[in-house]
Amino acid sequence: MSECIYCKSTDLKKDLLVTTQARAQGVARPMVGPIYKKPEKDFLGISEIGVEPIFTEICNQCGGVRLYIKNVKRDWEEYNEKR
Repeated sequence: MSECIYCKSTDLKKDLLVTTQARAQGVARPMVGPIYKKPEKDFLGISEIGVEPIFTEICNQCGGVRLYIKNVKRDWEEYNEKR
């Protein structure tokens, strides 16, 4: 069981998605997060970029917040080097 990084409480609300109210085709899309290069290419053969969703864990005792991503195996550096 995980605990708060600040007060060590285990009274946590976990896996809450950090997002905006932006919607595409009626579905909420994560718009806040680190950008990565997708391994697949579009119909023109151009690599697309994606946005990795950010999740949060909130402590119900002290209000502490921890941000994290779930998929750490992305092509971060290749995209960022070409910017």
